[in-house]
Amino acid sequence: MRLLLPRDVFESCLLGAANSYPNEFLGLFPGRYDGEDVIVEKLYLAPLSEANSSSVWFDSVNVPLSAGIVGTFHSHPNSPARPSSADLHLFGRYGRAHLIASGPPYSVGMTAAFSSKGKPISFVIL
Repeated sequence: MRLLLPRDVFESCLLGAANSYPNEFLGLFPGRYDGEDVIVEKLYLAPLSEANSSSVWFDSVNVPLSAGIVGTFHSHPNSPARPSSADLHLFGRYGRAHLIASGPPYSVGMTAAFSSKGKPISFVIL
């Protein structure tokens, strides 16, 4: 499985993470599936989200079923880009592929992608 996302979406993820520091940042990826590939089209800000330095939550009731969410992005400002048990719960609810950036600084080298089960997968910036 691969997570494919446009460069501008990836850069928006990192910018959101940097601007939210020292708190976590969360975004949702609408997109589509093409076989094993998860193709991200945009970044949506998680509705009514609130964050601190170790977690972020949002009002999932306000995510339309028609949004086509295929995954998520969030930052870990004080820990490695590895999913926590809370992350795995989120992953299981919102798509097949998920991206975590640790930092600062937030960069491609500090970012990792995971399946909804928390297994590492590759990601490609288009």
